[in-house]
Amino acid sequence: MGATGGLTLKQAAKRSALLNTIDNYKSPQAVSADKYVVSVDPSGLTVGTALTIVAAQLGKLQRRARRLSVTATDASGTSLSITLVCVGFRNGYPVTDTITATGATSGTAVNGTKYFDEVVSVTPAAISNAASGDAVTVGIDALAFGLVRRIKAVNSVKSIVNVSTVTEAAPVAISSTTIDVANFAFVLPTGSLATSDDWTIQYIADGEDGFGPGGVRG
Repeated sequence: MGATGGLTLKQAAKRSALLNTIDNYKSPQAVSADKYVVSVDPSGLTVGTALTIVAAQLGKLQRRARRLSVTATDASGTSLSITLVCVGFRNGYPVTDTITATGATSGTAVNGTKYFDEVVSVTPAAISNAASGDAVTVGIDALAFGLVRRIKAVNSVKSIVNVSTVTEAAPVAISSTTIDVANFAFVLPTGSLATSDDWTIQYIADGEDGFGPGGVRG
C-alpha cells in the first residue's frame, strides 16, 4: 500500500479531508417558539412529569443540531419561573440541558447552551409562582447551529459566509463570539437565521464525526 509522509494513502486522504472540512447549511429553519412543546399552562404542570412533545417532532432527527429555547409568559404578573430538563441526542450521543425561564407579560425566551438534533423528553424540575393563564413553550432559537465535526479552537475555523439566493454576503468575523468551541457550533453575531440563508463554513476538524458524553467533546 502506498504511503505519503509516513501515512498510508487512506490515512493521508482522511487527514486532508479533516483539514479541509466544509459545512453547508442551506435553508435553516427560522426561529420556532413552539417546535417541541406547544403552549401549556404551567399552573397545571407537575414537577417530574414530562411534558407532551409535538408528535411530529418526537424522536425526529433534524438536519442540523440546534439550541432549544424556552419561552415563559407571565400573564398573571406573579413572577412565574420554570426550570425544564431537556433530554435528547446529538449525532447519537445523549445530551441534557437544564433551562430556567422567568416569565414576563410579553413572554421571555431563554436559549439553552447545548445542541440537539433529536429531542426525546422535556420535564419540569422546578415551578414557582405559576397561575392560571400563564404559558410555557419549547422551541428552537434563531441564533445558532452545530457543526458536523468537532473543532479544537476558534482559529480552527477559516471562513464563514452566508451565500444567499441573490448575492454573496461579506464573511462573518471569526471570534469567540461567533464560534462556540465547547459545543462545536456557530453563533450569529447579529440578526436571526432565515430560510433564505445558505451558510458555508470552512474549518479544520478535530477527528471523527460525533461527540463525547453530554454532547461535547470527550
